[in-house]
Amino acid sequence: SMAANISASTRKAKLFFIFTSYANRQLILSYFIIFNYTNIIDSIVAKITKGSGADKNSKLLVLSEVKNLLKMLEDSFILTSMDIDDYEKRTPLENIGLHKKYYFTDNGIRFINCKNNLKMMGNCLENAVYLQLTSRGITPTGLLFLNEDNSIKSDIDFCYLEKGNKIAMQVAHTLNSGDSVREIDNLIDYCKDYTKKLVYFINLIDSKKENIEYLEGKEFFITNND
Repeated sequence: SMAANISASTRKAKLFFIFTSYANRQLILSYFIIFNYTNIIDSIVAKITKGSGADKNSKLLVLSEVKNLLKMLEDSFILTSMDIDDYEKRTPLENIGLHKKYYFTDNGIRFINCKNNLKMMGNCLENAVYLQLTSRGITPTGLLFLNEDNSIKSDIDFCYLEKGNKIAMQVAHTLNSGDSVREIDNLIDYCKDYTKKLVYFINLIDSKKENIEYLEGKEFFITNND
């Protein structure tokens, strides 16, 4: 019967999810943090079910299980989430899966997955900056700039109010000619009405842009902004 087929499909999907979540535990815990602004839950589902031959119903069940897992991790204080805003507020970000960004509540968990990977070290620093901001009583939000088709044009890591001033903050592990240029350009191009800050760990550039406050990691973490 149809009910029996659905039940069998449900059991198969849940068993499949349990197996893959065990076999890919690092994927589940770190994948959505490495790629912050994609529709990350859908990305996890696609990664889990890739090559599995899973049908639509099975993928929906895996999707539900992934959402439940993320909620469980938040309820257990392993993960915390930050709200994301759309600068032009054209599209409810929840409708396209871009309304939240996840961080580990213990940066040590994030660090063990870095494996000396520079990109992942940048994410680890970002995680630490988020925890430091919240420890100061700040409630940061992310900021997205979308194209007409709702693809991502640009993003700002953290926006918040500090003593009545709007702050836009980017995080870059290493200041060089690579990704850090994008981080800096985003501050300049999209945050004209914000006080601009950039937290970094290693500096490999000779000159710095005006109107941006550059904060070396150790300076940021030991400074008390109260």
